[in-house]
Amino acid sequence: MPALEMKSIMKIIRRLICLAAVLSAACDSLCAMSLRRDECPYGLELFLETESSDGGNSAWCEYLVTNRTDTDILSFTVVCFIFDSDGESVFPDRNNIEAEIAVPVKGKSSESGAFPLDGYSPDASLEACEADYFYISRIVFADGTEWNDPHGSLRF
Repeated sequence: MPALEMKSIMKIIRRLICLAAVLSAACDSLCAMSLRRDECPYGLELFLETESSDGGNSAWCEYLVTNRTDTDILSFTVVCFIFDSDGESVFPDRNNIEAEIAVPVKGKSSESGAFPLDGYSPDASLEACEADYFYISRIVFADGTEWNDPHGSLRF
């Protein structure tokens, strides 16, 4: 089987495993909340970036978050799964990373930024990796309310 086909198959298997895990863990909360994806209060784009130099490698995630509500956001937590070209997690002791981002986002607007990955000690260089499954698990709004989706139920 050609390597490219195997990569595609591994990517599909990885996504199915993530989906099964999310659905299993979130089934009760999904039934209770009856949320629809169009009720999701945010939009998120995430890009994995790397840079090599004589001093070593550096990696970070750049994001663009969109606040779909009228209420300003004070902070949010991004959950991100990063996989190597074989579909394996690149972190030795965890499957994902979480980044608490204290960047205000006005209602009905977007903000961009980045958070570093250097402190997560990946097993491999992140140059050939991708951030494949990511979502916001928590949003703190300026009016004191919080929105939570701990398992990424609205990601799909």
